[in-house]
Amino acid sequence: MSNRPRQFSADVALQRIWEVENDESDGDLPLADLLDEEPTVESQDEVDGITADLGLAETESDDNEIDGLFTIADSDENDSDDDVLNVISGMASLCCFDLTNWNLKGEGNSSIVYYCVVHLSCLCLPKTADAKVDLLLLFYKKVCTPLFKNQRCFLVEKDIVEVPTEFLQSLIEKMNEFRSVFRNEIPIPLQKYAIKTLDVSMSAKFSSLAFEIKPKCGILALSDENTVLQRISRFKLIQNLRGKPHNYCPIMLFSGEENLQLKAVLALLEEKSSFFRVFENGKPIDINIKSEFVLNLFPGISLHDLACLIVNALNHKFYDCSVLDRIKCIQKLGSPCAEHAFSNLQQNDKYNDFGNNPDLWLKTVCKIYSNQSEFTAEQKLVKFLLGASANDCSIFITFSPGEDTVTESSFCFDYRNRSYLCSVKVIDVAIKGKKTIEKYFNDNKAAIDFYFKSQVNL
Repeated sequence: MSNRPRQFSADVALQRIWEVENDESDGDLPLADLLDEEPTVESQDEVDGITADLGLAETESDDNEIDGLFTIADSDENDSDDDVLNVISGMASLCCFDLTNWNLKGEGNSSIVYYCVVHLSCLCLPKTADAKVDLLLLFYKKVCTPLFKNQRCFLVEKDIVEVPTEFLQSLIEKMNEFRSVFRNEIPIPLQKYAIKTLDVSMSAKFSSLAFEIKPKCGILALSDENTVLQRISRFKLIQNLRGKPHNYCPIMLFSGEENLQLKAVLALLEEKSSFFRVFENGKPIDINIKSEFVLNLFPGISLHDLACLIVNALNHKFYDCSVLDRIKCIQKLGSPCAEHAFSNLQQNDKYNDFGNNPDLWLKTVCKIYSNQSEFTAEQKLVKFLLGASANDCSIFITFSPGEDTVTESSFCFDYRNRSYLCSVKVIDVAIKGKKTIEKYFNDNKAAIDFYFKSQVNL
């Protein structure tokens, strides 16, 4: 560990990133706090000098060497498959090959997730044949993790695993019948490697009831941006455009006012949607508070009481920071309005996404940590995409009976004279590229135009 004096400045912020990734942190300065502190930076030369020390400054050395901690795989199509492992020191193992123990957890536009009921683990497969899981893991560990960081509190560990072709082919074929009709039209490509994570919807010792909330964008546009997005949430406008209006409002959920948060969570519990799911011992179910399972877990609970428990979990402070606090902080790096970002992108036609320019993202994260206010045009695009990534993440709240071991992202509470453990985790923090900016801009324009034509009250 560095012998530099501890102070809230650029050197501490950058040093802490290195310490955490190398497990040398002494835990006295939670990384998440650095996003909110007012550090003292002597000069830009100080920041430039430190980034140079960490290998982040522009040098004549190999462009693939970044931070001295990892190497980016060359994007040449002729690269060896072994290059996929060059961002980690070792590879995790896939322990269970019995198909009867695997089920479909969920599916998005870019990946599909299976889960193992025996080992409480999930297997995430990219849905594009040319996807590089090493870049997905690199982005997660070196860019997103520092931004969410609060003593490794909210995010789960991820590892690369090698998946036997015959097992994967059989798993895909078995699970195809459980995919939705419109998803099933797109075949899942066979991949040599996948990403393994802990299944946060299950408890290792007890029965569990878990809730997945995709909170969406919880901020409004700034005063110099689109006036409609200054008073109506982007989520409401998009849902109206899709013909799927919903009473849930992310602005209420992120408001910090419990009465509004309760109203938002009740809307999620009362109306079916793709952005709220319930899991019984890891298995997706439809919520029914009168079901035998729910009544055994929470005897006599009402929908209102259940909503209160969820709101309490969302507001619970871990090192003086709730999960909503952290997500909103990262969302503020971007904006629900993409006009500035789209204009910026058009003027920077040489901008490269993360896979082609990871050092740009790392430098941007370092500037955020050191509380710098000056960002290049490209770094502003990175900030927007980081905010967009937080807009699409998921929060998992998992309840289980009994007094289990409390971790950094869990807490115990009592309900009707029974003890429970509640765990709070964040998943689905993924890379966003320039196409996200274009989609935000086009969707916003269409949604706002439709809003004026439909004259609905949102």
